[in-house]
Amino acid sequence: MTKIICDGEGGVGKTTMLKKLESGIFDPQTKLTIGIDFFSYHFNFPNGQKVNAQIWDLVGAERFNFLRPFCYRGASCVVLVVDLSRPNTLEKLDYFIEIAKQANIKNEQIILAGTKADLLYERFVDAAYLKSFVEKYSLNELIETSARDINNIEALFKLATLIAIFSKGTVNEEEFKTYKQDILDQVQDPIREPCVKIVKQCWNCKKPIYYYEFCDTNYSTIPQENLSKLWESPFVQFYCCGCYKKQAKGY
Repeated sequence: MTKIICDGEGGVGKTTMLKKLESGIFDPQTKLTIGIDFFSYHFNFPNGQKVNAQIWDLVGAERFNFLRPFCYRGASCVVLVVDLSRPNTLEKLDYFIEIAKQANIKNEQIILAGTKADLLYERFVDAAYLKSFVEKYSLNELIETSARDINNIEALFKLATLIAIFSKGTVNEEEFKTYKQDILDQVQDPIREPCVKIVKQCWNCKKPIYYYEFCDTNYSTIPQENLSKLWESPFVQFYCCGCYKKQAKGY
């Protein structure tokens, strides 16, 4: 078993992301973590290694900062998470990196992860700035994710697990470079997907409806694999939330 820390400001989507990884379920109304949550996931590597990653999901609230030095102790990789729609969630990254340093975790054992990359029209953190931050601190990698799509999330934590076992010496440098490239080849651009989705109009008031709004509204009643098919169908009428409520009440 290898220990991985997942840290960042409160509300950035750490728990939502980890629930998606562990159970495959996307829940945009996940409650804030109180203290520490634990998640686990098994990864297989080409050399036959089967690794159980134990992921510590840390609370973002400042009043729990006293827990961090203890939690970071013994970790082999840290995933620092920022919300791409909230620039202020980058403000404490220096602090988290310093805590990792105090726990003898090197900067190359840290990954920067951006969440909510699918919210194209709400994004306020530039990708170029994130890349410059990674370069400034010599962090291992930057991966942007969306909890609606498990692909990048699985790749993110598989890379974190690879970094962890590399730091322990259970894979050599050549294997590490090869496996890392294989993982990064699986990373998709989450921004591209919303760009190719057409924008619908409300059948009644003609207000634009975006794909992420449609997913948020219907994720609890429609299986996720069917949402995209419905969105692309030319035979479905779409209503904004306001018009749908009026229709349901018979107005």
